[in-house]
Amino acid sequence: MKTKLTKQPERLPVNLGISEPNEIIYWTGLGFILLFLFIAPFRTGLYNGYLIQYEVNVYGSAAWTALFFFLISLYWIFRWKISSVRDALMLLAWGLPLSYLLSGFVAVSPYSNGKQILLHAMYAMLFGLAAYFARSQSGNRMLQFGIMTSGYMVVIYCILNMFGNAYFRDAVMEDQGLRLTAVFQYANAYAAVLIALLLGCLHFIMSSRSRVIVALNALMLVPLALSFSLTLSRGGIVVLPLILLALLPFLSVVRQICFFIYLGIGFTASFLITDRIKSISLEMLKRMKASYEQNGAADTVSLLDPLSWKGWLTLVPVSIGAAALIVILQLYLAPLMERKLARFAGWKWSNWIVPVGLIALGGIGLLLITQGSMVGNLLPQALHQRIASINLQQHSVLERLMMFADSLKIFADRPVLGGGGGVWEALFTAYQGAPYLPRQVHSYFFEYLVETGLVGLIFLGGLLLLVFIFYIKNVFLSKTTDPDQSILYYLVAMSILLHSALDFEMSYGYIAALVFLCLGGMASAVTTELRLEGSKLWGWLTDKTWGRLVPGMISAAALIVLIISFYDYQANRTFYTYLDQSMKGNNAHANQALEKALKARPNHPEYVLAKVNELNKMYNQTGDSKILEEVAKHLQQLSKKEPYNRLLVEQQFILHLRKDELPEALDVAYSRLESSIWGLSLFEDFPNWYDRAVDLNLQLGDQARKNNDPAAQQKYWDDAIQLYQTVLDKMKELEQLPEGQMHEPFGVGPGMALSIGQIYYLRNDYKTAADVMEPYTEGNWELPASRELTRWYLAARMRQGEEHPPLYDKFIGQFPDEKEWIEGMVHYDA
Repeated sequence: MKTKLTKQPERLPVNLGISEPNEIIYWTGLGFILLFLFIAPFRTGLYNGYLIQYEVNVYGSAAWTALFFFLISLYWIFRWKISSVRDALMLLAWGLPLSYLLSGFVAVSPYSNGKQILLHAMYAMLFGLAAYFARSQSGNRMLQFGIMTSGYMVVIYCILNMFGNAYFRDAVMEDQGLRLTAVFQYANAYAAVLIALLLGCLHFIMSSRSRVIVALNALMLVPLALSFSLTLSRGGIVVLPLILLALLPFLSVVRQICFFIYLGIGFTASFLITDRIKSISLEMLKRMKASYEQNGAADTVSLLDPLSWKGWLTLVPVSIGAAALIVILQLYLAPLMERKLARFAGWKWSNWIVPVGLIALGGIGLLLITQGSMVGNLLPQALHQRIASINLQQHSVLERLMMFADSLKIFADRPVLGGGGGVWEALFTAYQGAPYLPRQVHSYFFEYLVETGLVGLIFLGGLLLLVFIFYIKNVFLSKTTDPDQSILYYLVAMSILLHSALDFEMSYGYIAALVFLCLGGMASAVTTELRLEGSKLWGWLTDKTWGRLVPGMISAAALIVLIISFYDYQANRTFYTYLDQSMKGNNAHANQALEKALKARPNHPEYVLAKVNELNKMYNQTGDSKILEEVAKHLQQLSKKEPYNRLLVEQQFILHLRKDELPEALDVAYSRLESSIWGLSLFEDFPNWYDRAVDLNLQLGDQARKNNDPAAQQKYWDDAIQLYQTVLDKMKELEQLPEGQMHEPFGVGPGMALSIGQIYYLRNDYKTAADVMEPYTEGNWELPASRELTRWYLAARMRQGEEHPPLYDKFIGQFPDEKEWIEGMVHYDA
């Protein structure tokens, strides 16, 4: 006999009498959603990064979603008309790709904006599918099953990585001891998903009338708590109380109490084994790394491996013990509290007692931990250190605040339509208040704002506000449907969206899709009807003939997305054929595949730059100048579409140097300094653009000197000194930053000091020349550049009348041949 855990008032079912769709349509749609949920996370979470390796998963997912949505939307043409708020929300979701489509007219990167159109069309389609299928009881259960089970699979898979039974690169990282990132390879993104899963887990423990479901979810509580602790996510820790405050007022007092009891049991049990699990995982990680470095692939171990077995024997019994306790409490304590607290629960403000207490206790607990009290010693050491480091002067907080401020600068210049997808990555170096490198703005809402402007903000803000307002009104306030049937959607969407305000997990297609699936699920619970009959403006939507126009347009949009994403997918696969054949040395087949990829997508930056790379190889072999002309043609064509692509700019710079076009190369450097005010190149082994511009001005001024053109000489060298002064001024700006704020290295280096020192030397200002170069004379003299700087420095000192500066004997003693060169410089008349 099953125990009735919570007495609920009688409420209307979620489907409101709406019949389930055709059986084929039903299983086609739900089957696809389930497959998506179980496959997508293991494709690096469909991360929309700026590397070509992530594209294939994005295009593939968009194509499959569009295919299934198109088939289902054909059915809708004859069966669906707009009659409720839910239907209107399904249409409003298409404002997301529309906002990027409009931004495409002013996009700084049509390539990146195109990906965003496809991704947001996918989100709109998933929103619509969820809103449609979650109307029925069975569809609703299946969707929630998919959301939770796929999430649990990610957690279990990460634990398998911890114990060496599976291997996913960087799923477990040796960062500040041990840090979990799972399939996302980013700890904060994993933490956001874990928070959503924790809330969902607790919901099913408290609401399910099936003891099996209660037990299975209770069994996952310790692994979830352990995993969250080991992400070491400060953002997750900070946002968690806010998420709880957005949830708790909608729960009964008894459920609030049970919520914290079960959460406390889960985390307490996980803290007991955290250090032991961490030690086992670190040892296993070292073994995996060693095998990876030796064999090029990590050797996984069986469950019966002694070290792995030790980990499972630590985790599983504790999880079972905690689950058993929670099940007992839920079956016997929860109903008892329902009866005892029935009168108190009827008080109007009873639901706010626990949230207010949470704020007070949370603040006191955080204060005690950060002040080094004994409370902090109860936590695992790494977690204690992370919590203790939370403050407004912490570098990640300061960097985020600066990025948010910089994003508003971009928005101010492009307020209406934004700059299109990828605008932050393309332009942040032109607005940044300090030299930092993150290519993500670390906030979904700021990213959406700069990419789509006010128009996009209206679409996104309107959709989110309407979904949450109507859901809260229908489910929590009016209670037209049972909250237990749909609150999981609210938990997942609300928790991830709140966390995404401070991080970029919505750049993961799987996580964003999860959010929009849940928003669609929330929309399915909205029962408010629309009265469109008789409306002069919207009455046509109810017409039997004209009403089919809207689902017909949606079908057409899905078909367009299908075709475009399929072609992008095919082009990507063809490009990878080129890469594969190139590695094997099959140049003919490789070039054939590259040409095919370029024919499909002639303005794809990676494809064009790969072609440029191949042409550069040919030039190195033949020295044919006509090849460089072809390189210039490809770069010019790409620059019209992707003018801010950094690899493109690097290739333009290299091309001008190869053609000995120093003035043109200098123009490229100056152009880059306009779009990168700190001169960051963002690529390893490439010098700062200030260094390059100073060096080119030195060379061009020296050429003018040799050509007896004093005016040009003075101009170039004055420009070099002005750039040097700009760098010095910017170094003073960095000194004004808060003490905790970190940034990339910036300043005058040996290369710039040598160039500026040479200019002053050739102008006979030997004192200034020596002063500029002196800080860098103790460098590694084995490096030619370091020896050259020391030569010029010693010559400048000796030109001032110092016969043998202290450094001279040491330098000449190590490099006797330098003596003749220095003496020649001393007697050389510029």
